[in-house]
Amino acid sequence: MEIKTCFNDATLEITPENLVIERENGFLSLATSKIGGGIRSTHRILNLNQNDSGKKPQSSYLEEKPDRNSMENTIISTNGIDKILHLTNEEITVIILADKAFNLNYIVLICADLNGTSLVNIFKDVLESKLNTLTDSGIKRLEDVSRHDEVIVACRGGETTLEEDEITKIRFKVREQVQEASFKLFKNMGYPPDILGHIESTGVKISDLVEAGMELVVGVERTEELDLKLAEQLLKSLEDLNVATLILAGIRLEEDLYLKRIRGIDVEDDPAYLYSDEVLGMAIANQIAGTKAIFNFKRYDEEKPGVIGKLGPVLDDVFAGLLAGCMSRIFEE
Repeated sequence: MEIKTCFNDATLEITPENLVIERENGFLSLATSKIGGGIRSTHRILNLNQNDSGKKPQSSYLEEKPDRNSMENTIISTNGIDKILHLTNEEITVIILADKAFNLNYIVLICADLNGTSLVNIFKDVLESKLNTLTDSGIKRLEDVSRHDEVIVACRGGETTLEEDEITKIRFKVREQVQEASFKLFKNMGYPPDILGHIESTGVKISDLVEAGMELVVGVERTEELDLKLAEQLLKSLEDLNVATLILAGIRLEEDLYLKRIRGIDVEDDPAYLYSDEVLGMAIANQIAGTKAIFNFKRYDEEKPGVIGKLGPVLDDVFAGLLAGCMSRIFEE
């Protein structure tokens, strides 16, 4: 499949496995160190499926797989192309490739003559825009974001005659287009997640909460019907905006504490004087089922059944509150 880029004299071919961008006059490019690094001239930008090491890439432009050390080719290797986002206009083309492991490869083409300094600044803009959209889309992988992802920025490469304000406009447009393309791709991949997705990102599933909730049930026989009733109540409670936002507050707080984003605060040992986590838990329980649920919260907070006992200092109370409220609710109906 051939699609257009901002370069009228460049050819782009995409197959389910590989991608090839070729321009006879070449590009001036800057890429992450894994795929060459440094500012250099390149005639082809290739995304090749690394699982096809013994096969020829599916492109009419190459008779055989090029040498990785060749200065004429910039090669990006992936485990196939699972998702692709292509966004182009007359000045800028942004292509994002994602594989099933959520590794992201960014290819940004700029139909302009830029010098090395401008290319470096735009490269930084692309990285920053990518990080911003990952954060804003609720994708918690920032610590690994540069480990497997690859980025290449390429322009025409002639001697620039652009004024500083013109370069500034290009940089702004690149940031804007990278963010737009990223948001579109992430939305296609299910981001940002709903409240259930945020909960699952902590390693907690509804089935885990059902198991934990039933551990403290006394005087009542556990049945599939009772399990289903609790699961339905959990999902119903998550539809409450106040419950959802309180849980999100707990998730964000625990993440900030775990990553030590707040200087001078260390809660690794869950100190006794930390009780804001319990305040969150009681607020969630109270929102779902009132005062009686607060007393039920103390049971789940102290016993920490099932998955609750595996969570950090904030989330154990948050989900203890959710369970306490839901268990109180199902037994009052």
